[in-house]
Amino acid sequence: MLDCVVFGKVAGDRAARFAASAIGWRDDGVFQSYLETEQRRLKAFQKGNGTEEPAELRDAVRLILTQKVGMFRSGADLEEALKEIGKLKQRFSQLRPISVDKVFNLDLIRTLEVEAMLDLAQVITASALARKESRGAHVRLDFPQRDDEHFLKHTHAHCTPTGPRLDYSDVKITRYQPEARKY
Repeated sequence: MLDCVVFGKVAGDRAARFAASAIGWRDDGVFQSYLETEQRRLKAFQKGNGTEEPAELRDAVRLILTQKVGMFRSGADLEEALKEIGKLKQRFSQLRPISVDKVFNLDLIRTLEVEAMLDLAQVITASALARKESRGAHVRLDFPQRDDEHFLKHTHAHCTPTGPRLDYSDVKITRYQPEARKY
């Protein structure tokens, strides 16, 4: 454990030196502002404002993803999953008080993991819903064919207060031409 702590400190120090030496670097208080925001977030976790258990939310999002956002999916299931994930995010805002102890704090770690799980589940589901095609191992039952004209693209998700915003970029075709799988 001591090696991890020492390595983490060394890596952090070097990252800070690198960032400080970057061309055009200015300290506009960005780091301090971010630190203060995170400290407020941790204090809010510590106070809690409800009775929701992070583990229950984790289990619920797993179930939604397994049942509605698996390999075989439909638009109706994906829309329902997005709504349910939204409700879970609302429930997350009503957590019971979370310990913010600084040593071996599994309660806080698991809470932060659930928060990230909910965000990622929302991105995955929104991205799957937007792709009206089947590709590779992901099958849209309501769109069984590939659609290279519209969806031979990389999906980029951006966080916004209202949920993920999706953008796309072209796929660079190099050695292998895309083709439908035929088994």
